[in-house]
Order: sequence, then structure tokens, then C-alpha cells
Amino acid sequence: MAGKHIGYARVSTNEQNLERQMQLLREAGCEKIFTDKDSGRQMKRKGWEEAKAFLREEDILFIHDLNRLGRSMEGIKQEWEALTKMKVHIVVLNMPILDTRKYGEMEIVGQMVMNLLREVFAWMAEEQWKQRKEAQDQGIAIAKAQGKYKGRQTEFSPEGKHRDKYYMILNLLEQGYGQQEIAKRMNCGLSTVKRIKKRNDL
Repeated sequence: MAGKHIGYARVSTNEQNLERQMQLLREAGCEKIFTDKDSGRQMKRKGWEEAKAFLREEDILFIHDLNRLGRSMEGIKQEWEALTKMKVHIVVLNMPILDTRKYGEMEIVGQMVMNLLREVFAWMAEEQWKQRKEAQDQGIAIAKAQGKYKGRQTEFSPEGKHRDKYYMILNLLEQGYGQQEIAKRMNCGLSTVKRIKKRNDL
């Protein structure tokens, strides 16, 4: 008997929009979608706990990317293992290779392949976040050493006055939103969005 298609979407703050993730989940055929507006560092999230309580054996959980499960490799591994023990299938939409349904018939070999892929992509997700933060911290340190650091800046930047909006724009870019749409949504200039995109090599 085929299980239900269940979706889970998450953004980090109340100011961020869930709609794009939810649209992709609906297009994937999800019958029910659970959501959170909470940091991935916080593992006890209301929507996520409700999703896990709702899931049953043979259900299929759809997420947009691995970071929806958590920010750290250990957190992602923990949630992944808990789901597979429940015999819930997992589909990561932006990484089609991470679809546990593909490896079910391969038994032991398939499980080994799936575990390896999960480890690699979980590590990549965490390293990407760490590298970005480290680069930003180094940039501030260099600017301070050169006497160029101005503290509260008016521009959108990690150290500037609008740093909260900076991270919101960065998150929207990572989720694949168009630059003009982001500029309109965040009430900022298109050049600001382009600058943030270029700064983060997106």
C-alpha cells in the first residue's frame, strides 16, 4: 500500500516567506504540508515535531533541501536516521539523487549508497554555512586591522545597519527567488540584491 506524500517547509525567521517551498512541495504531490519559521539550529521545532508524529511507515517525506532538517551535519544525520527507522521514505527535491525510494530494492548495497550520499551532502550543507560565516568574520577582522571598519554601516552587509535584511536577502537568493522579486519584497534596490549575490558567489 502506497504511503501518503507529506511535505515539510522551513524558513529561519517570521519575515521570510514559505510560499516558494510550499509551491514546490504541492507540485511534488504533497497531500499535507507542515511548516516552521524557526532556526535550523533549533531541533525541537513545533511544525517538525508535528510532521514526525503524523508520519507513518511507507509515507514519503518531501523537503526542498537538506538544510530544512537542520543546520549541522549531526542534526541532519540524527533526523534522517530517525525517519528511516520509521521506514519513512525521504525525497530531497533539489538533490534528486537523495531519494530513498530509488534504493529500496537494492537492500544492503542500496542502504550503503544512501548512507554515503547522506553523509556527503550533510557535510556539504554544514560546511557551506560555516565557510560563509568564517569569510564574513575574516572580512570584518581585516577591515578592523586596516582601520577601515566603520561599525554600524548604512549598507546591507553582515556588519552593517541592515544586517538582518542582508541575511533575509541571502536566504531568498539561496532558495532560488529572482533578484527583482527579492528587491520588491525586501523594499530595496536591485543593485543591493545583485551585490549580495556576487559577494556570496551565488
